[in-house]
Amino acid sequence: MSELKLGDRVASGEGRFSPVIAFLHRELEVQVEFVKLTFLVGDKQHTIDLTADHRIFVWDNSTRVDVAASDVGVSSALVVQGQENQLLSGLVTAVSKLHLPGAVAPLTYDGTVVVNGVLSSCYAYVRHSISHAAFSPLRLLHSAWPQAVSSLVTFDQQQKSYVLPYASGLIAVFGPMFSVPRP
Repeated sequence: MSELKLGDRVASGEGRFSPVIAFLHRELEVQVEFVKLTFLVGDKQHTIDLTADHRIFVWDNSTRVDVAASDVGVSSALVVQGQENQLLSGLVTAVSKLHLPGAVAPLTYDGTVVVNGVLSSCYAYVRHSISHAAFSPLRLLHSAWPQAVSSLVTFDQQQKSYVLPYASGLIAVFGPMFSVPRP
């Protein structure tokens, strides 16, 4: 994730690719606590590391829902993308915590990203649909005038810590309603 740049196209689910239009935050040198999810797809074991509040998609019966990574438990069914781009189930077999340097949250136009085969939201703290709606003005501006968004979200690639000003504004105004910590 730390290698991603604005404009890179990344898998965003069901065979789609979406451009990275911003970074919600980048913390490159801070030790961050992650949730490590170990899961099986067929007989192959995979892992994904996410911050505890990051939203990830799971199956609830046959419905795709987003939950905080910290709410995923053993026997949960992650939404994973198969070889033919179909959405499959990945059975969680272990959940652990670890500390790693850095955390990066790219924002794609679709609001989703496939990481290690798992369909993940670009957002944290608040349900995916609410967050995606809150960022719709930024996506709309990007589709009409990509250069304007690029100038608003540009940061030095060597910068060690960055929070998207638009995200900071949303957190300042709406964060208390959702118990979102201030950056």
